[in-house]
Amino acid sequence: MSHSRKPSIRERLSYAFDSSLSRGPAMLIVWLGVVSLLMIVVLSAIVWLAGWVPVDEGAKPASYLDVAWMSLMRTLDAGTMGGDAGSWSFLLSMLAVTFGGIFVISTLIGALSGVIDEKMAELRKGRSRVLEKDHTLILGWSPRVFTIVSELATANENQRRATVVVMGPKDKVEMEDELRERVEDFKTTKVVCRSGNPADMGDLEIANVQGCKSI
Repeated sequence: MSHSRKPSIRERLSYAFDSSLSRGPAMLIVWLGVVSLLMIVVLSAIVWLAGWVPVDEGAKPASYLDVAWMSLMRTLDAGTMGGDAGSWSFLLSMLAVTFGGIFVISTLIGALSGVIDEKMAELRKGRSRVLEKDHTLILGWSPRVFTIVSELATANENQRRATVVVMGPKDKVEMEDELRERVEDFKTTKVVCRSGNPADMGDLEIANVQGCKSI
């Protein structure tokens, strides 16, 4: 039996990177922060050690922290570079920092947009747990739901705040839209819809069946 080839350092690093990204968008944001920090530290050190930073007559030379701050500002705002003046070495260094910042910020915006879209899709599925208590729980979905909700809203009119939770095998948003179209006035009653199978105990946990006052 032949021995398998040992993975190279590059393969190990690639595997570790892929594994970290699989943990979700939070790790991508961490990696973007690390890349930005390394870029700012390295390029600022090169510019500072090479003495490329322009110095006004009579002014003291910029410190490393000053150069790092300049690089950070160009990373966050590409327009900051518009007022730069100095040698071509300095300008090209700041241009590299600016391009790196554009890449990092655009990737960060894309990652955050993905997180928001994922959260919105999750909310649309109606799978988050109901935190209401002493609510009325309606299991299933049929044309009778509209009549039941309307009657409950009338019965709860003397209450300051009442809640009705509807769990059915349909899309949460679709159920909410149909209820708004078919029920004229909810009065003081709040209606919450959740998607699920009323015969599944796991789905009943979502509707907080233990905390309801009636089903």
